[in-house]
Amino acid sequence: MLSEFVYYLFDSLLIPLLCSHFYVTESNIHRNRVFYFRHDVWKKLSEPTINNLKVEMFVELKSDQAKRILDSRKLGFSTVRLLPKETGIRPIMNLRKRGMVVERGRTILTQSINSIMTPVFNVLSFEKVCLFFSLDWLWLAL
Repeated sequence: MLSEFVYYLFDSLLIPLLCSHFYVTESNIHRNRVFYFRHDVWKKLSEPTINNLKVEMFVELKSDQAKRILDSRKLGFSTVRLLPKETGIRPIMNLRKRGMVVERGRTILTQSINSIMTPVFNVLSFEKVCLFFSLDWLWLAL
């Protein structure tokens, strides 16, 4: 009974209260420490990084266009999480997370981006090793 009350206290009251007033994250430098940023402070810290990501790395799409692209292929999407570090903020994406799709009234887990891309990664790794050995052999021949 006590454990259910503690779970309810944290899950229904404490965590939503903290999340509504603070952005809670760990830091790149301090691995196991948790940091609490007020939302206005976090916005000032993260806005330049987000704008830079939008300009250099990502393309903004309308929601119907994004849905059409996602429906046409297996490769899903991921959310970006920002991790503070000494000189700025580091973007992190969890590509291991599996997506959920509703088919015929049933919720089905899809493959993660990592699991879809693993064969491509293995081929490129093999090609890198082959190139290294062929260049090494060429160097020895000279």
